[in-house]
Amino acid sequence: MDLIKTLQTRGIAVFENIFKEDEIKFLRENFIKNCDYATQGDDRRYGGKGGTVKCKYLELKGIYELGLLEKIINPNFKELIKTIMPDGQVWRFYYIQSPPNQSRPHFIPKGGGIGDFHYDRKNPVYKDERIDFVDFSIYLNDVGEHDGNYAFYPSSPTKKPLGFEKIINVYGKAGTVIVSRVDWFHSATPNINQNPRHLLRVALCKNFFDIDDYYDERKTISKYYKDKDEFLSFIFGSDRRWYKEVKLNGSEVNSTLKFTSPKTNGRINFSLKGKTTDANKDWNPREIIENSLIQVIKNFIKRLLNKHN
Repeated sequence: MDLIKTLQTRGIAVFENIFKEDEIKFLRENFIKNCDYATQGDDRRYGGKGGTVKCKYLELKGIYELGLLEKIINPNFKELIKTIMPDGQVWRFYYIQSPPNQSRPHFIPKGGGIGDFHYDRKNPVYKDERIDFVDFSIYLNDVGEHDGNYAFYPSSPTKKPLGFEKIINVYGKAGTVIVSRVDWFHSATPNINQNPRHLLRVALCKNFFDIDDYYDERKTISKYYKDKDEFLSFIFGSDRRWYKEVKLNGSEVNSTLKFTSPKTNGRINFSLKGKTTDANKDWNPREIIENSLIQVIKNFIKRLLNKHN
């Protein structure tokens, strides 16, 4: 299979050969020792508000200060990034630990949505053939059914799902790297089982996009690596120009890393009510219920009028 063509047509690929077992163990242990509950930021994403589950978290600044960036962006990971997005800049970079025994995912899109499916950023210049946003979600422990797996709708966002479409639930061993286009529809799922789920997320976008995330951190990191690692300096913003595409010299490669593009194994499921838990006791599900019901009605009308493109 061709990696770029797979991402252009299905939006997702899974790798199991980017990290060694001892590398994943090292990262997981360091994250567990140094993470904590978030005290500020987007409460809907990880703070226990709006129906979400309160999670432990470690942002880019803490990961950098622990000296873990070079452990994460190893030679295999560099090769993968260069293959997919040689002009990429870091957009998201964090570790998240989702608690067990939950009935809701760690993140719910504001206003409900298509079940919990959403895209991370609306792309005004979207094209199927051009990959503008790419996400690398790395399982740091084994993730099976009901362990809070990543779910993905493998169809162009130009075709908005109406509900109950076929999706991919991604299961995998510790070290599994899920590469996906996050301007496509995707979702977190509840960690129902008995153990925390550990995940590292690294997301990049094309150089010409205007992003504010980690502005100060990226500036510091890029400067630090300027004479140490040209690649790391570049992806954290050493040559950022919003008006045109900029590539790292000699960065385009054809990756020899093997991957799979998983088959669909589930369907989008509307979540019309939730359950209050100790970690999530302040949630009033009314907003999610109301918005989901409105979306169901809209989707039904679209089907009747045959307006689904």
